[in-house]
Amino acid sequence: MLDVSDSSSDIKTYSSEILKSLSQYANKNCLIWSLNINSVNGKFSKVQERIEAFDTLTIQVTKIDRSFTDSQFAINDYDMYCRDRKKGGEGIAVYIRKSLPSHRLRVVSSKIKSIL
Repeated sequence: MLDVSDSSSDIKTYSSEILKSLSQYANKNCLIWSLNINSVNGKFSKVQERIEAFDTLTIQVTKIDRSFTDSQFAINDYDMYCRDRKKGGEGIAVYIRKSLPSHRLRVVSSKIKSIL
C-alpha cells in the first residue's frame, strides 16, 4: 500500500516527482486518495491540482450544503457523488475517474453516513 495521507489540517504540498511516481504506479493499480479536509471551500483548487494522480478521491468533512452548487466542485474527467452536510452532519464527497465504471446506490438510514 502506498500511503500519501495527510495528518495535518491543511493539504500538504507534494512534489511533482511524487505525483509522477504515483502516475507510473497507477498504470497497473487503482490509486485511492482519502482526505479529511474540514471544509472543502477555499481548499478545492489544491485538490484539483493533485487529483490527476489518483483514480478515486474521498473527502470527509466537506461542510458542503445546499447553498453550494455541484458545479462549484466538479472536476473534469471525474464523476462526483456528494452527500451534503445536514444540521450536525459534516458532508462527504467521492470522485471516481470517468474511465472506471461507477454509479450511486441510495441507502436510507439515519445511522449511516455513506455514499454507495
